[in-house]
Amino acid sequence: MARYKRLATILRDVDYKKTYKPTKTNAEMFFNILNYAIFNGKLSSIDKFSIRRIRNAFAYYEYDEETDIAQMTFKPKFKNIKLFLDILGHEMVHHYQITHQQNNNGNHNSDFFRWKKKFERMGLDLKGTYCASFS
Repeated sequence: MARYKRLATILRDVDYKKTYKPTKTNAEMFFNILNYAIFNGKLSSIDKFSIRRIRNAFAYYEYDEETDIAQMTFKPKFKNIKLFLDILGHEMVHHYQITHQQNNNGNHNSDFFRWKKKFERMGLDLKGTYCASFS
């Protein structure tokens, strides 16, 4: 249970009324925490995190098969850190689908929603409406 302790501590101390502005450094740090807490450390690292304005989405994941480069882009401001972590986890499921499941296109399909119960155990919500995924 030790790997969950850091995530539980973060979520316990969340101020749900305070907006959260992610940085590339924090996105990478939280990626590593969720990678071990939810994916047992199986995910390869993301090559590039971007923070910028996005229309009609909170975030998106891109993977270029030719160059083997993965990228996550997030909008610059979230309602709170919990929402950011929900969305980061969501994008990480897309990363898992593309890099670990053969013939998976990263859609919000049954393979995607298999992670829902594990997310709930971690105190996170996995929804299919957060992003625009490009692969």
